[in-house]
Amino acid sequence: MRMKTRVKAFAGLVGAIALLLAWALFSTESSSSDQTISAEGAKGSGPSLAETSGLAQATESRSTESSSKSSSPQAKETRLLMGIVSDVRGEPIVGARVRLSGLGRGLASETDAMGRYALAPVPDTAERLEVAAVGYKTHTEDKPILPSDARARWDFTLEKVDGIYGRVTLGSGEPAPFSTVILIKEKHPLGRAVASSDGDYSIEHEGELTGLEVFARHAEHGEGLTKVEAREVNVSLEGGGFVEGIVRDEQGRPIASFTITLGSEAPSAPGSKSFDDVGGKFRLGPFAAGHVSLYVAAPGYSPGRARAIVRSAEVTRGVSVTLTRSMILVGFVRDARTHRPIPGALVAPAEWATKELTEIAGATSGTSGEYRLETVPKDRTTVSISAPGYRTLLAGGIDGKERGEIRKDFELVPDADGKSGSQLTGIGVTVGKVPTGILVGEIVAGGPAVGRLNQGDVIVMVGGLDARSAPLADVVQSIRGEPGTSVDLWVRRGGTGDPEHVVLTRDIIEVPKRPHE
Repeated sequence: MRMKTRVKAFAGLVGAIALLLAWALFSTESSSSDQTISAEGAKGSGPSLAETSGLAQATESRSTESSSKSSSPQAKETRLLMGIVSDVRGEPIVGARVRLSGLGRGLASETDAMGRYALAPVPDTAERLEVAAVGYKTHTEDKPILPSDARARWDFTLEKVDGIYGRVTLGSGEPAPFSTVILIKEKHPLGRAVASSDGDYSIEHEGELTGLEVFARHAEHGEGLTKVEAREVNVSLEGGGFVEGIVRDEQGRPIASFTITLGSEAPSAPGSKSFDDVGGKFRLGPFAAGHVSLYVAAPGYSPGRARAIVRSAEVTRGVSVTLTRSMILVGFVRDARTHRPIPGALVAPAEWATKELTEIAGATSGTSGEYRLETVPKDRTTVSISAPGYRTLLAGGIDGKERGEIRKDFELVPDADGKSGSQLTGIGVTVGKVPTGILVGEIVAGGPAVGRLNQGDVIVMVGGLDARSAPLADVVQSIRGEPGTSVDLWVRRGGTGDPEHVVLTRDIIEVPKRPHE
């Protein structure tokens, strides 16, 4: 611990010396070759170039100099950005952090006792500029316009927070960036904010502090709750948990290569992660405490799922996922009008788990339009076929319980403007789950259901599947199928009376950009 403290102290001393040297260098050259930029963070205004005769002269001089040297190769000059961060009264703010992000690495500086900062080397572009200080409103700019000169000055003015402010940190004291922070009283939210990249936050609040609490949550590092006793409230998070387990096949043998994606209940947690382990082992985390679904995909296997309980600062062990062998879908993707092959088309399981995992499990057609999909859900499912410049086709009725290679060719309709929606194989109705079965909603114009089904009808059976007890997804997949094939329905008209037998022939349905059956 002492060694770590000494290292931090030494790093701080080095940073302070570098800052002083940078300002000394800046001061000796600022009269002839620098840009001066000012931004008032309190007003949220963007950078404005200071129009002074000295600056104009310096810019003109630099242009002349560069043109005279353009014929000879020269190393690119390191660019330096410096300035002062102050409050609305002009007083310097000590410890403010100025950060440029989106560079592949962080570039940051903390202001000294005179409010000064220095950043180098400054890139040509950045995704985000952030100026933050405890007790002040954070100033941010997306894709900021950075000064082009080798040495430039950019000052910032921050506004004092009239409310609750502080920092969200981990147990180690490191900042917890972009945490969600909520000010609550008697379990009712009064205001919220998202912490900066340095964990700083501020929430406007007028009035007394009695009974207030600040709750913070980070998708990876857990939650924290602190009672408000003063305007500055720092929150320490309890720490995220981990999940460990193994992926096996039906014979209990480990699967060496696979990808895991977290379910939608953890939308901000770490995304898909691929593993290569001869023992089939995996470790995921950290992420906040709670229930989490793990979706697993591996080439040659149907996707699998497992659920686990994540506990703060603990490791949940023994999670096991068993994958079964998948059918293999092969074929060609062609243009419906010219019948020419479509290279680069994505053939993937539709409506399964997460979009990210669907794309990972999908197959891309080659130059001949041929594809090979080796990861197909083991139940009856729908496959999505998409390509730039074409309508997406949702081909239903794929029976994942089949074994071996199954050949299916697909044709896509051109869609140059991208406004024509998609196509779906089915009967052309929207449906919803009710206790008595499946309620028929909108009837798609031109579809097989027109004149055969009505809005408000209730489907009680699809083939041999009882729609009253089966999950909605299973009923939907039973309704979908190959164009030209028939589907048997038993329907209560208006939801009442004895069921009627209705036979419809599936077709390709033209649908807008929303899910239809």
